[in-house]
Amino acid sequence: MRQMKLSGLQRLIIRRLTHVIPVGIGVSFITFAAVNLFPSTTIDGLLGGNYTKAGAQHLMAEFNFNQPFFVRYFHWLLNFLTGHWGTSYLNNLSVTTILSERIQVTVELALFAFILSIAFAVPLTIACVMRPRGVLDRLTTAFTMLGLATPQFVLGLLLIIVFSVHLRLLPSANFVPISQGFFESLRSLLLPAITLSVAPFSGYVRVLRADLLDQLQAEDYIMSARSHGLSRSAIVINHALRNSVFGTITVIAVNFSTLLGGVVAIEQIFSIPGMGQELLGAIIGHDVPVVLVFDTLIAVTVVLVSLAADLIYAVLDPRIRYERVDH
Repeated sequence: MRQMKLSGLQRLIIRRLTHVIPVGIGVSFITFAAVNLFPSTTIDGLLGGNYTKAGAQHLMAEFNFNQPFFVRYFHWLLNFLTGHWGTSYLNNLSVTTILSERIQVTVELALFAFILSIAFAVPLTIACVMRPRGVLDRLTTAFTMLGLATPQFVLGLLLIIVFSVHLRLLPSANFVPISQGFFESLRSLLLPAITLSVAPFSGYVRVLRADLLDQLQAEDYIMSARSHGLSRSAIVINHALRNSVFGTITVIAVNFSTLLGGVVAIEQIFSIPGMGQELLGAIIGHDVPVVLVFDTLIAVTVVLVSLAADLIYAVLDPRIRYERVDH
């Protein structure tokens, strides 16, 4: 029987997937332990001022808190992997229903912020590299330093004060679903998307600028392109840019977890009914099933984005397929 030979890219995918599975299980275990190790805290939070010993014992039995910790974890993990994600303690809705109602809003916000950051970072960085240490380059450097130093919740409040309260140009709340109008939905998300995108944008600009300048100053193929009479813009766009995106891809993968973390605060500030707002409410209300599923899905998504970054490396530079598989 003829043995199937895998390509370098296929072997890289398989190798990275073998890393994703244990990381996902490890994150789910840590999350489960964090919210289940002391079930009495959850029971106290759910009962609040109506706490009675009989009521606590009833909830302990109903939520299987009387079972050993590892038995509960493996039972939950099996249900999670088979799509049985349980029911919210607070409103008796299935976690699947809650997720389906919230995930579209969060994906739309995160995607909008990501597109804004990339759409402005790449052309602005190219313009800065055309004239290093020029006026635009210096202003951009100052802005990116400020963007990285300013907390997102502070920036969000400042944008609300300026554009919603004083200028009255954009709404600070009143989210419009995309089903009720594409452009109205984007308008309602513009301020939170800008708030989320400033820090990633600043990181992308700084990393890409440094990589581009390094390519332009040190690489032999750049000298060869110059000797053929190519303009600086043609060299940057057609040659240096492709070889400079690896650092930016790494920053995108790393910043993705920060982006998702920022969604929790931003959705609260702008009253956006997404996963972040639901997760924060679930944490405050000790809604264990919602917290477990949402946290685990976010962690798995971050790991998959890291995997996607590795695959993009391999596509842009085929040598990486073999180097990473061999090691």
